[in-house]
Amino acid sequence: MTKIHNEANSHKTSFAKYQGFVTSKSVGAVTLQINSHVEENITKNREILKSIIRSILYCARQDIGLRGHYNVNTSLNKNLENTEQTNNQGNLKELVDLLCLENEKFDKDLKSLPKNAKYTSNIVQNDILLASSNIITQTIVKEVNEGSSVYSLIVDEARDASTLEQMSICIKYVHKSIIKERFLGFVQVLKLDAQGLTHCIIEFLNAVGLDIEKCISQSYDEICDIGKSFEEIKSVIERVLVIPVSSASAERSFSSMRRIKTYLRTSMTTTRLHNLALISIEREFSSELLKDPTKIIDEPVLNFGPRHASEPL
Repeated sequence: MTKIHNEANSHKTSFAKYQGFVTSKSVGAVTLQINSHVEENITKNREILKSIIRSILYCARQDIGLRGHYNVNTSLNKNLENTEQTNNQGNLKELVDLLCLENEKFDKDLKSLPKNAKYTSNIVQNDILLASSNIITQTIVKEVNEGSSVYSLIVDEARDASTLEQMSICIKYVHKSIIKERFLGFVQVLKLDAQGLTHCIIEFLNAVGLDIEKCISQSYDEICDIGKSFEEIKSVIERVLVIPVSSASAERSFSSMRRIKTYLRTSMTTTRLHNLALISIEREFSSELLKDPTKIIDEPVLNFGPRHASEPL
């Protein structure tokens, strides 16, 4: 009778449920185990991404290129038979490979990721640079608002390596009784007349969250070729001058621009130039991001969802 009962399907089902109940008491329910596994993956992925973000910030802060190329180097004569095959991954990926050699755990965790979630692609690089740039800009604007809420405008213009007219916009303000000068970014200028330049300046300031009405002084380089246009801007953006300013900050930003956008990187867009320059010039803020990249990971613009759905962050 007992044997017949043990062979019954109802008994087997009940016994299996009982064993599942006992197991759940010792190791936790299935849902808890799944949640625990997801949390472990999130922690692992965030640690990997932190190391990659630090590598990207390092390259940006040192004004060196991130990307590489896979190509065949030839001389001007394409018919030459002797060509040198190169396999240059670029500074970022080579730096990540170096981290893998130095840290076995990082190497193992990185190799465990699927190919579409390595966090080193050009798209991810741009997203991380944009997120970093946004955080630095927000910090500067916050300092302005926490201070006297007014600022001085410093503007200058120069051509980059690809002969595009780039306008450097800096501001000077008081924060906690300390006068500070900050670089805000580069803007590509298409029209070099007063109205066109004024439109670019006001549009940029609105985009970063600064009110043009709070601008109490202006400084423009009168030596440059478009000095007359800048002189006309003063009458278009008319303000009472109370804080003395110079264009030295803007001139220094062009030195950074020439180190970043060289003749080898002439295809760089203005957006990427702006992001790289902001990280490089405002080293005080980028240093904080280097120490704790969590803010960058949590930045809304850094949305990996559609591309890396299988690897949550």
